[in-house]
Amino acid sequence: MEALQRSRYGTMAEVPGPHVRLLVTQLGHFTKQDAVAVTRVKEVFGAGAERYMVIFFTHKEDLAGGSLDEYMANTDNLRLRSLVQKCRRRYCAFNNWASGDEQRGQLAQLMAVIEGLEREHQGAFLTNELFFDAQMLQQMGGGAHGEVQRRYLDKE
Repeated sequence: MEALQRSRYGTMAEVPGPHVRLLVTQLGHFTKQDAVAVTRVKEVFGAGAERYMVIFFTHKEDLAGGSLDEYMANTDNLRLRSLVQKCRRRYCAFNNWASGDEQRGQLAQLMAVIEGLEREHQGAFLTNELFFDAQMLQQMGGGAHGEVQRRYLDKE
């Protein structure tokens, strides 16, 4: 809960709002905890927050010469597949052991993904209005309001 509060206060300082949210996870280890983190982002920023999300994988070296696109096409992790769809296939990976030109190339790839996201949204931010809508739903609590909140968070 403390992390959620820090995220809320951090968002207030990001006026008018962030262009992108990076979800950092280790390649091959997308866990239930990662899925919970995505849910928390949706609770803070509202339904559709994935439209502003880029999945950032560490340990690209674990692909052993294969491509990230091949890995994503063949993963049997249904939670990850679903998230990739909701994020509109925005992802990239970094080799933890990279140096020099490879590091610069990885950074250029990440920046290209982020710039593509910014172009897609025509420079629009993940607005604080979305944040406040999500916060209001969260404060409404359980019962019938809880069902409304659940449906809101499940929207794309």
